[in-house]
Amino acid sequence: MTGFHRRQRRLWCDDVPVTTIADAVGTPAYVYSAGLVRTNVRAFERAFDDLPVTLHYALKANSNLAVVRLLRELGCRVDANSIGEIDVALRAGYAPDDILFTGVGKTTAELDRAVDLGLRSINA
Repeated sequence: MTGFHRRQRRLWCDDVPVTTIADAVGTPAYVYSAGLVRTNVRAFERAFDDLPVTLHYALKANSNLAVVRLLRELGCRVDANSIGEIDVALRAGYAPDDILFTGVGKTTAELDRAVDLGLRSINA
């Protein structure tokens, strides 16, 4: 089963008991369902199936490197709002052409770096 659910009176994430994760990494811990992320990305793709769109994930929502890498593997591009988010995208394996740099209040240094990297788009 994909996502979070109860089985045998225990909380599970995908096919792993959350207590097993807690025992392995300690608490508190952030736990994400890769299966549910895959399901939701595919649902978005199907919703726009007849249109020439590309999905972009807003890194400000969650810049966890494992989540960002999974989204890259699923074919999503990214929307970064800071140089730090651009760095996360690059560490996750994104090419500069897969990154949109958005938002207001950019410094000259930030804009220079974005231009030097050759990002897909800079929206300010």
